[in-house]
Parts: sequence; C-alpha cells; structure tokens
Amino acid sequence: MKRSTVVSLSCAAALVAGVAATAPAWAAVKTLDGQTYAPFQPTGSVSYPQGIKRADDKGTFYIVGTINASDGSVYEGPVDEGATGTWTTMNVPDSWATSATPLNTSIYGVDNLSGDQTALVGSWAEGDLLGAGNQSFYYEGPVTATPDPLRFKQVQAVNNDGDPAQFTFLHSVSGGLVVGNWDMARDNNPAGHAFIYDPRSEEQIPIQYPKNERSYTHTAYGIWYNGGHSYTIAGGATQNKRVRDGRIFEPLGDGTLIDYNSRSGRFSNFTRFSYPGQIKGKTVVTHFEGIWSNGTGKYRLPATASTNVGGSAAVVTVRRQKDGSWGTAKWERIAVTGAKYLSTNDSVYGKVSVGIFQTGGDIDSYAFRAD
Repeated sequence: MKRSTVVSLSCAAALVAGVAATAPAWAAVKTLDGQTYAPFQPTGSVSYPQGIKRADDKGTFYIVGTINASDGSVYEGPVDEGATGTWTTMNVPDSWATSATPLNTSIYGVDNLSGDQTALVGSWAEGDLLGAGNQSFYYEGPVTATPDPLRFKQVQAVNNDGDPAQFTFLHSVSGGLVVGNWDMARDNNPAGHAFIYDPRSEEQIPIQYPKNERSYTHTAYGIWYNGGHSYTIAGGATQNKRVRDGRIFEPLGDGTLIDYNSRSGRFSNFTRFSYPGQIKGKTVVTHFEGIWSNGTGKYRLPATASTNVGGSAAVVTVRRQKDGSWGTAKWERIAVTGAKYLSTNDSVYGKVSVGIFQTGGDIDSYAFRAD
C-alpha cells in the first residue's frame, strides 16, 4: 500500500502477482446476478473500500477504506448509483507524529456499536504505509471528521521474542475483538503472523493453528461474533511452502476458517477452502478477505481468486454442520461491470460486496448488490 496509490491489501497482492493483460475465463463457477455501482466514491475523489457493516438506519451501511491516497474514509448511506450517502474523512491524531513526515491512515474494518457509535480499525504510518514500518489503531466513537484523540489506541504487535513488530495490520473488528497480522521485514512477508487483539485488555493473542498445519504464512482478515463466547475468523494460508515469487502481502494458497472461544481460549474447526478446479490448467490462488453470517449457520466470505493470467472477485457460501464443522463451499463469481483485468471482493455484508477493479491502467472502486 503506497501513498501515491493506496489500495486494499488484496489488491496489492493481485497487482504484484504478475497479472497479464487478458483475464481468464472463470467458467468453473456460477456468476452471481446483481447490480454493480461503480465507481463507488465521492465526486472528485478516489476511494478504495475495504470493509462494510450495516448502519443504524434500514438499508444503509458503513463502508470504510482509504480516500485520496492517504486518508481514512467512512461512508454512511445506501448502496446506490452515485454513492449518495455521507462521506467522512477520518485520520489518526496528528499528535502521533514524531517528525514532519505526513501521517497516512487507512481504515480496514468497522463494527456498528449502535446509537451512532462505531469501532474502527486500520493502519497508519509516517509516510508510506508499507515502507520502513507501520502501526495500527483502534477507535471507538462516532463517525466525525474531528474525532476525539483520546478515543484512539495505538496498536503495535510484538513478535515471538517480545520485540515490537515492524508491521502491524488490524483488519477486522466484531463483538469486541479484533484480528490482524504482524511481521518483521526480515521474514520477507509483512503479513504472515495472525493474532487476535482485545482492545479492553490490550492483550495480543496468537491464533493457534493445528500442529499438523505447516504453512509458513497465515492471515486473519475477518472476524465474526457468533454470540456468547464464540467467534469465527477468516483469512488464508500458504500451500505448505514458503513462496518467493514476489507475492509478499497475501498467502499463496487457500482461504481458511477457524473458530475461537474467548472464554476457554480454544481454537477449533480449522478448515482450508480451495477454488474448485483449475482455470486453463492454472492453479488458483484463493484468499478470504472477510466474513459475514446470518446468525443461523450460513456464512458468506468475500474472496479473491487469481492465477498468473488474471483475477476475479468471488463470494463463497458455507454452512456450519451440526457437529460444528464446515460443509461444502459454494463458489460464485462477481462479474464486476467494467472490469477487464482483475477485480477483488474486499468485504461483504449480506448480499452487498465492496472492492476494486482494474480497467486498464486505472483502478476503480465498486459496490455490488446480488439479486
């Protein structure tokens, strides 16, 4: 994510993956019917949406991301042509600066706390957000262009030795817990160590994957509060090997789900999900960018699926079985109107997805409502 072209992490991964000028034929899965709204941004600005949740009023949403390359943004309103709701620029406090270098802010996740109160998470840095290092933030309060600095918390993860991580990304927030990733530049993967952050206790909890899970990299991009002490975390994992082909921001491999019980501290039901089959003989890279559930066992996962000849936004639907395990995934592609080379699905709420797409040299934002 660069100051001059701030994009979502999933987009950055797709762009560095060597996408060719011809998108693949995604015939292996059904294409969702629906309406694309693009570009989804305020007049005269460039917006990159990265998270979505329902807002207080019926038919309205909070959509968070980055605007004009370096500022955090929150949209509140309907998903419609022209994005007619209210756009608000929100940045971390200027007092966090330690030099004259401008602060850059990107908001990744939002949770509706009701009564015009929100929880926001994201990353910030003095200068390039993926330069020498970055930190993250947690904010709780109203959406406003002049937020109270005391409502922000700086978050810098620590590595396994207790040293400050060079890169910290808080991606998603739900039910009072946050998930993200940390890493050090020497690991050659600034998103490889997944953790839970508790903003109340400020505790960092490493996500414990099964002992037979040998992947070098895991990500946690989405968390959903199921009620009680139950949470489900979405992300991705490498295909059990360390990759050195330039893909340094997302795992080369599968989408993943894992459950977490905040009372017992137990992790369970870890499952990998792969794109069904190959496309033109190419192995498909998949990753879950977030998570949504209807509360009765149905989960929808925004996904990005790509090969070295193109990439596409997708939605994966999976149901929880009676024994707590996961059923068979149903993959559906989003055919974003106007996308020629690649598209990403960065977040989903119900039938609404948000992300970005490439039409040539330009990158635009979109919102999509499935029928």
